[in-house]
Amino acid sequence: MEYLKEQALKKLNYYYYGCMFLAIVLVSVMFYVSRGENPILPHLDRASSLGYALQTVVILSAVLGIPSGLGLFQKKCKILKTLEDSGAKYREYIKWGTIRIILVGSPLILGIVAFYWLGAYRSMIWVAGMGAIFLYSCKPLKQKIESDLKNDDTEAGNA
Repeated sequence: MEYLKEQALKKLNYYYYGCMFLAIVLVSVMFYVSRGENPILPHLDRASSLGYALQTVVILSAVLGIPSGLGLFQKKCKILKTLEDSGAKYREYIKWGTIRIILVGSPLILGIVAFYWLGAYRSMIWVAGMGAIFLYSCKPLKQKIESDLKNDDTEAGNA
């Protein structure tokens, strides 16, 4: 069982730190391609239809992605607590933990791209910041995995 927990922690950390690494790389790349007199990626007008569409996608990714990622994961963990097969329990935990990281991390990634593409539009960096804060709350830890999968019914019955 300890081996399964370590594997889950290792796999979820790949996705978590991969998302953080992607955000850092995007900040660097977008900074260099959108600056100077002749930028490689010209700025979009915030009031254009493409600018509005980009802002809408970024905001919807935060408004829908963060709560659904966190909520779906918690609902799935309640179901996983009742499973007896440890292998299946940890496989499902990894799958749903990955989905949570992707849904919660997408506003961070999209917000960074929109911030630079819209010419340092501050609202988009706030959305990216929200994504970063909520992504940090999804950081995989051994104690979190234990508490997410610990069956509360058996603990209450033993007390």
